[in-house]
Amino acid sequence: MINIITNQPIQPLLIGKVGKSYGILGWITIFSFTEEKSKIFDYLPWFFVKKK
Repeated sequence: MINIITNQPIQPLLIGKVGKSYGILGWITIFSFTEEKSKIFDYLPWFFVKKK
């Protein structure tokens, strides 16, 4: 289940960015800024901000 939260955190931490979609199922590439790439999944919840 996905909970949609509309309020952004006061001091967000940038841990990665979303890249291009690929495949027939619409998978997306995630670029992790964490030291170990898989550690990005230790940070929850994720908030997505659309570039202006």
